[in-house]
Amino acid sequence: MKAEWKGRGGDKGGGAAAAAAPEPTWDVRALKLEEPSNLKAFLMKPVPQEAGTLLCTIRRNKSTFRKMFPSYRLYMKMPDGTDLFLMVSKKRSGQKTSNYLISMSEDDLQRKSPNYLGKLRVRIKKKKEVFA
Repeated sequence: MKAEWKGRGGDKGGGAAAAAAPEPTWDVRALKLEEPSNLKAFLMKPVPQEAGTLLCTIRRNKSTFRKMFPSYRLYMKMPDGTDLFLMVSKKRSGQKTSNYLISMSEDDLQRKSPNYLGKLRVRIKKKKEVFA
């Protein structure tokens, strides 16, 4: 990936492009995140330092049917410009505190599932979040 800088009005022949950025040594495509075991290993560890900054997007699904229990989906921007689904979180019903179930599957939101990653519990009185 090469980066060039052009002045405000673009390069009008007099300005020179900046030196190209160094090629990254870390390639997300080599991780084969389409396989569930590789995706889970990637999600449960910190991002390698050589990866630099990853661009991710959170999308909220708050349709009229799901207003009380919205779901949030996390996508990572791939080098080719596509979005790769990483995980989903959904507010659980019937809980005294706000609980969000986190899963690697967009459709399978069960605690007993192999796609289950954990839960996020919000305690308003103590003003802290607990990831279990």
